[in-house]
Formats: sequence, structure tokens, C-alpha cells
Amino acid sequence: MRTNRLPLILSTCAALAAWAAVFLLMNSVSPGPFSQVLLLALLFLALSLTALPLAYGVARKWAAPLGRRGDLQRAARQGAVVGALGTLVVGMRFLGVLNAWVALALLMAAVVIESLLALRFR
Repeated sequence: MRTNRLPLILSTCAALAAWAAVFLLMNSVSPGPFSQVLLLALLFLALSLTALPLAYGVARKWAAPLGRRGDLQRAARQGAVVGALGTLVVGMRFLGVLNAWVALALLMAAVVIESLLALRFR
């Protein structure tokens, strides 16, 4: 039986590289508009690639199986939602418009979007 072990290992290695790039950017470049945009892009990549294997593991334990390819696609979609949510929160923090109610509304919107996508691709 074939597994998704290789894509998950590669995702984990890419996540480590993305977090290293975030760390390097945070400690070597002075803050500016371009560096903030670059940070948001790297943060999206790092969060998405980190959440992918975690979502795969949780779904493998508790969710209904969708097959080898479907399980990996679901995990990638959930990782992208986590990355987008985290990036949006940090971007709104940069702009100074983030508060607890906005963060809660964004979290609820992300849950609704993921639920609708899960129903669509079932």
C-alpha cells in the first residue's frame, strides 16, 4: 500500500526552510514596506507548510478517509486556510486594525470557508 510519507517529509523540510527564512528576515533586515510584504509571503508559506502534516495527521486519526490523494489534498487545503488566516492576522496587526472581535470574526470565517470547501470536495 502506498502512503503519503514522501510528500509529508518534503513538506516538513520545506516548512523548516521557510521558518529559517522568516527568522533570517526578522533578524537581518530593517523594517520597511518591502520587508513586511516579504515577511507576510514567507509567513504564509511557513504556516501553510507547517499545518499540512499536522492537518494530515489529525484527519487520518479522526476524519473519514478520502483515499491517498484526497487525504493529501484535504490537508493541503486546510494548511492553506491556516496560512491565509495567520498571514491576514499579522497583516492586520501591521496596519493596526486588529482587535479581539476582528480576530474572532476572521477565525469564524475561516471555519465556515473550510466547512464549505469540505462539503464541495467531498
